[in-house]
Amino acid sequence: LRTMWTELRERLGSDILRSGFDHWSSLAADKPVPSRCAFDPWEMPPDLLPHTVILEVDAAPLNFRYRVIGDEVLRFMGQNYTGQWLSDITHQAPPSTLFETLSEAVNGPLPNLYDTPLSDPDQNLYSSQEVVLPLSGDDGQVSRHLTFVEFACAELN
Repeated sequence: LRTMWTELRERLGSDILRSGFDHWSSLAADKPVPSRCAFDPWEMPPDLLPHTVILEVDAAPLNFRYRVIGDEVLRFMGQNYTGQWLSDITHQAPPSTLFETLSEAVNGPLPNLYDTPLSDPDQNLYSSQEVVLPLSGDDGQVSRHLTFVEFACAELN
């Protein structure tokens, strides 16, 4: 398991993502998935919070609700989805890539990495890399996803 974590960490494309991953893995101790109770947002390095998304996991039926969205993520989202379920957001509902990636991190339960290309009406191209890190509840099942997001921008030619 730790070997898989090391391989994933090597694929992370920024210091923000690596720092978030390191914080999450430090909470795991000897468990395959850190406990939700072990996570305290106030103990995170302060530069991570703007890049953080915390999603609640509802297992039946599987769905995800935005609980926390950092300022940097909000800036690129263009809309605040805090409190909303992914199934109620047209471009994030199943079978979206985001929904499937979050589902894999529940069913695994393993950290997951994905890249998303985006563009806006001004022809700016954005890409993001997200690392989805599960947190378990008292019953050992995944109850939250701690996600760190890093954006990169470039002009389309």
